[in-house]
Amino acid sequence: MSEPTRIVVVIVALSLGGILLAAGGSHLRQWYRISTSEVQAVRDAAQERGVAEFEGTVRPIEGETFHAPFTGTEAVASSYTVRAPSTGEGKYRTVTSGTVARPFLVADETGCVEVDPSGGDIEPANSERRLTVGENDTLPDDVRLRLSNTSDELDLDTILAAETDERRYYWEGTVTAGDEVHVYGATTADRTPSSRSATAVLTKADAADLFRITVGDEGDASRSKLVEGLVLLGLGLMLFGPGVGWALTFI
Repeated sequence: MSEPTRIVVVIVALSLGGILLAAGGSHLRQWYRISTSEVQAVRDAAQERGVAEFEGTVRPIEGETFHAPFTGTEAVASSYTVRAPSTGEGKYRTVTSGTVARPFLVADETGCVEVDPSGGDIEPANSERRLTVGENDTLPDDVRLRLSNTSDELDLDTILAAETDERRYYWEGTVTAGDEVHVYGATTADRTPSSRSATAVLTKADAADLFRITVGDEGDASRSKLVEGLVLLGLGLMLFGPGVGWALTFI
């Protein structure tokens, strides 16, 4: 390997490694905040002017549900990922991903609030491969219809552009009525709820670097962040460590 090529490799390894290490550190900080903060009752969260963390049962708001594009499940939120085969057996690359979400209610024995999920990370518990489309095939008509009904909230052009001469895999997870959810990073919004059942609207808090809605409880939410952080740190070290070693050879 020529010296200019080695220099480029070192720069790339250090840069990518540094980015992954920083991202991993951010996820671990978020894990720490979630795992050490106190879950509030919904009634208390409704009065919170800072960063709220609460749990409860999802209830739909009339007229605010939709049919998830790839399964047709009636939902208040869904996440999707389109993947295609990559080099190596059993490996995939992500073509596109995103979320579709509507306002919904979260209730416990103390009260009920409306959650505006705008700007939040949605973490369903049932994300899995739902649909496989073969080479030179197109998405089924019912899927294309549901995609068109939610076109303002997803990357429709990229999803349809994925219909190429390669196999595609469509993953989807949903948040539906009756799901137990954990919400972190919300604050009370200065507006009237659209449902009479709710006492307040909670939305993303400006003071929080994380607004996350997880199907499950605090343990599920914190565990997800811990795993993500450790994976990113591991990948970062795999690049940054050798990058430092190679850089030292120039000294």
